[in-house]
Amino acid sequence: MRGTLAVAAALAGGCYSPVPPTGAPCADGACPRPLVCSPATNTCETTAVLADAPDDSSVDAPADAAADSMVDAPASPYAFRRRITVTNSSGATMPAGFTIRVRLDLGALVTGGKARSDLADVRVIGDGSVGERDRIVDPPGGPAPMAIHFPLATSLAPGASTSVFAIYYGRPNASAPPQNGNAVFQIYDDFSTPIGLEWLRNDDPTVTGGKLVLRANRTDAITTTAASDGIPPTSAFEVIATVKNPQSDPTTPNMNGTFYYWFGYQHTGDFNESDPWIVWIARGKGAVGAEQRSPVGCEPGCDGTPIAQDTQPHHYVIERDPGATRFYRDGVLSYTAAVTNSGDYSLMVRNFLATSELEVDYVRARARVAPEPIVTLGAEEAL
Repeated sequence: MRGTLAVAAALAGGCYSPVPPTGAPCADGACPRPLVCSPATNTCETTAVLADAPDDSSVDAPADAAADSMVDAPASPYAFRRRITVTNSSGATMPAGFTIRVRLDLGALVTGGKARSDLADVRVIGDGSVGERDRIVDPPGGPAPMAIHFPLATSLAPGASTSVFAIYYGRPNASAPPQNGNAVFQIYDDFSTPIGLEWLRNDDPTVTGGKLVLRANRTDAITTTAASDGIPPTSAFEVIATVKNPQSDPTTPNMNGTFYYWFGYQHTGDFNESDPWIVWIARGKGAVGAEQRSPVGCEPGCDGTPIAQDTQPHHYVIERDPGATRFYRDGVLSYTAAVTNSGDYSLMVRNFLATSELEVDYVRARARVAPEPIVTLGAEEAL
């Protein structure tokens, strides 16, 4: 009927004025012909331009684009897209800003010529007014498993799903991507600047060459204050750390046991060597292991089997669920402790080595839900 009326109006010598007019909000991501929904503004326009396209972009959608077109194929400055579906399978609401992790073989995109080697063209873009998101990439060849992390734009209720986001790639002239780590994680420090105010410091750790350096034969350490760091009990802690000499003796004396270095969670806001703690810890030369001392279930100690330590950087993760803690190194599960995780603890990194520095590439931490959201990727679309 609408098309018939438009034709009749044209035959009568009048000008057809689309309803709604240009500038009106898109209805469910679609607009009546000949308008298209512009992702830049989420309004009905004569052309559709991606939110991050340059002002002089010549990638507009044609006026006769399909009525349900979000981004017309010739209009996209990216060659490819994969839709992301996030499902909250927990009983808790995932708030705006919640960290979403997407596993993707980024190495295959690079070797296949579909993405730049620096991954600057790999972006997370939401439909309509959501727009582009900050993203942090764990690239190929590093100790962390390849992944893309970005924050939710709006909350997601228990059992709900959203497919508003997609990964775009294949844009040779892409500018620098938005990658503010503090917009993606509740705690993020890559030590590209001096140690931030969110950290309490023991002795005098330094930042050199983009790394946190905890010096040998000192008591260098950093920690947060649990009440203000934004990291709840159900959370994850991550660090990339390098032990320069795993055969170093420990600094002596150690008042509450023998330890060489550790990183993870520990009581709150001070540097006392006392439980509770949930840490990766070295209690001997050439080895590091998972260890938890906290109620309820690990009061006498829950200890994983130590694994060999070397001089290479490694990615360490501690995931806390309400009823379990999991410890990973370089993406491999090392130990699981059955424990009630209800205590709100600080984050800590500490060195007690006598002749070896401990270097840290980054510390990051995020709130979690249990179980984690289900994140699936749709098929690759050529744009």
